[in-house]
Amino acid sequence: MKQFLLALLYLFIAFAGSSQCASNLLNLGPDTTVCIGSSQNFSAGSGFLTYQWNTGSTSSTISVNTPGSYSCQTLLFNPIASNLVSNGDFSLGNTLFTSSYVYGTGGSWGLLSNPGQYAISTNANLTHNNFPSCTDHTTGAGNYMIMNGSSVANTNVWCQTISVSPNTSYVFSSWFTSVDPGSPAQLNLTVDGTAIGAVFNLSASTCSWVKYERIFTSGAAQTSAVICIRSQSSAAGGNDFAVDDIVFSAACVYSDTVVLSTDTIPIVNLGADTNMCNGSTLTLDANDDPTFDYLWSSGANTAITTLNSSHTNLMVTVTNGHCSSTDAINVLFSSQPLVDLGNDTTLCPGGNLVLDMSWPSASYLWSDNSTSNMLAVNSAGQYWVQVSDICGVAYDTINISYLTFPLVDLGADTSICDGEIVVLNAIYPGASYTWNGGTSDSVLSVTATGQYSVNVQVGSCIDRDTIQVSVNPYPLVSLGSDTVLCVGQSYIVQVNNQGATYLWNDGALGAAKNIVTAGTYWVNVSIGNCQSSDTLIVDMIDYPIADLPSDSFACEGDNIIFDVTQNNVTYLWNDNSTNPTLSISQSAQVWVEVSNFCGVDSDTTNIYVNPYPIVNLGNDTSICDGESLTKDVFNVGGVYDWSDGTSLQAFEFTSSGIYSVTVTSNFCATADTFNLTVFEMPDVNLGVDTLICIKAIYEMTVIDSFDSIYWMDGSTESTYIVQESGAQWVEVTNEICKGSDTVWVSMENCETYVEMPNVFTPNEDGVNEVFSPIYTVGIIEMHTTIFDRWGKVVFETNNPKINWNGTNKGGEKMPDGVYFWTADIIGIDAENYAQNGTVTLIGN
Repeated sequence: MKQFLLALLYLFIAFAGSSQCASNLLNLGPDTTVCIGSSQNFSAGSGFLTYQWNTGSTSSTISVNTPGSYSCQTLLFNPIASNLVSNGDFSLGNTLFTSSYVYGTGGSWGLLSNPGQYAISTNANLTHNNFPSCTDHTTGAGNYMIMNGSSVANTNVWCQTISVSPNTSYVFSSWFTSVDPGSPAQLNLTVDGTAIGAVFNLSASTCSWVKYERIFTSGAAQTSAVICIRSQSSAAGGNDFAVDDIVFSAACVYSDTVVLSTDTIPIVNLGADTNMCNGSTLTLDANDDPTFDYLWSSGANTAITTLNSSHTNLMVTVTNGHCSSTDAINVLFSSQPLVDLGNDTTLCPGGNLVLDMSWPSASYLWSDNSTSNMLAVNSAGQYWVQVSDICGVAYDTINISYLTFPLVDLGADTSICDGEIVVLNAIYPGASYTWNGGTSDSVLSVTATGQYSVNVQVGSCIDRDTIQVSVNPYPLVSLGSDTVLCVGQSYIVQVNNQGATYLWNDGALGAAKNIVTAGTYWVNVSIGNCQSSDTLIVDMIDYPIADLPSDSFACEGDNIIFDVTQNNVTYLWNDNSTNPTLSISQSAQVWVEVSNFCGVDSDTTNIYVNPYPIVNLGNDTSICDGESLTKDVFNVGGVYDWSDGTSLQAFEFTSSGIYSVTVTSNFCATADTFNLTVFEMPDVNLGVDTLICIKAIYEMTVIDSFDSIYWMDGSTESTYIVQESGAQWVEVTNEICKGSDTVWVSMENCETYVEMPNVFTPNEDGVNEVFSPIYTVGIIEMHTTIFDRWGKVVFETNNPKINWNGTNKGGEKMPDGVYFWTADIIGIDAENYAQNGTVTLIGN
């Protein structure tokens, strides 16, 4: 079926006859005019693959406010263009493409058991047991490419080389789906190794095909391109995916241009709203440009119009092409203001008066400098107002007085105790009084519970106050005598008084108190303002505790103190002593009895006294490097703790230090310390066995830092001259340590000789670059001089190896030719020798 659809597509292309694009599909709309400063949106529509405006924008829509031409170029997939990808739907199987993945090799889960492998199949589950049953994108029954994702990023999954035309835009598209939701694959398109666009992240949904598109434009001379689908995922698993219907074809390019023009917005200002006196007129000018159009709300269509009392509101609209502006003005016509604050007045305490002088389009100035049309008065004084408008100014004044409040204050509700008197005072100058009991006096004496009220009147102002008076009895309070309790006991006291409130020393408010700790307790009992109180002292005594430590050990000479000190108790020990402490220095059974009026307690324990172990590490000492010293503490059955943490009875020492050991036996410990010094073995080295000439003087030397030196002949100097063949030895001493060395010295007759080369080639080829002896024997010192053929010294050295590189003393290269040399030699037999010869320099 898939091959059939592909054939139909190719047949359609053949009948189309070409891959020409459809007529221009891009339409930016008609040319437009807007007002200056306004923005205009131009849209290229949706569905195109790319957008490129001459403004630089790449979105489908732009917003502009500057006059000019605006153009856009778009790309669109050409539905009738040839697909340049061969076998893009994999109907031909595993052919016509390359991949860095390996075709499936099989395994435990099927053909694609291993990462970095692919297969061509009709169903993902057929390639891996854990893959879902995904079918291809086109028909559901055709082939597609399935991948077990590699964990190596930047790996080519599918590649094909395609012929392209220069300077041509192409569209790449393909369909992808995940076949494992664990770590969805990350892919991108590359052309000739260069990434085209951003990385494409697949969805975690499996068997859900998603289209992926990119645009590529070929170079000026480009005729082919290698396109690759590349994996960027580095996940260890879960990045498995599939691909189908890969297309790479030429794109259609569409363009369009639109022109934006602007009109000027008229500027209109009729001025602020204003007031005018009756009979006046006002000329209004809306002129901005004589070419503009005008329309007034009065019907006039000129730039200038006159306003009179028949036009209190007037508006004009000025139009310039597409742009118009509107302004309006409101004019209020009035006469001179009328002002009247009314008669002078007196207010009751707490009263207020609002003075209102509202007049159309007027301004106000009050005596307190406020400028509102109203003034709220709440205090005595003289008040005036000035009212002004364009037609004139008017004034008025008023005097306000107040009575002083309150006229009466009986105070807050109160309580008195039985037998007390409270006097209620309502006196106010010039006032009359009326009490609720009928009396008209200014004061009232009260001894009984009740509510008392009075009216106080001054002129037309009346004030009233009420007070509640309560008469309460004194409460009865008794906490009883002071007492003593044992710890854990409780003691309840009660002070019940009907209708009373209670306050204890700890803030409690109940009538009863449960006492469980020692202290001073008091309570205040109140009925109204009437209070009584009492105090109780409670002492608390602990139960006696006899608590001796468990059976324990002590060391000989130690003094053990038992202490059971407590308050308010008596003591009895096993030796009949009655002190709170007992001292023990020998093995014994100890008991104690502790008692008070709360009870009796006793306890018993045993004490075992052991001797201290004997430890002796001896005197400080020293050994030589490489020797060891063993110390044994000779305490069988003890626990040993050496200063380095070891726990052996005997310890072997090999290095300097201060060493200590603690021996513990039956809980008793003894320690001792000694100092060990390890002296370094003297190191003497006479060298290796050697051969010398019979006449030569051969010296052997040791460093002069030893305490003593002793040679085989009995000498004690640091230097020894060998007189004859045989074993030569020396012994040296530092502190208590001795060292020695022996070498064998042989003597024979010696010759002195040097063999030189007759040619050398310092041409920097790495071979025979310098003039140097071929062979020497018996040489101690050698001075060599080299002459040119005129006898001039060109080089000399004390180096027995000579190493002449063919340059003179100034570092300049000497010409090729024959050179003479002489060598002055001191031989191993201390004799002087001389040799000479020639050498040829070639290739300098």
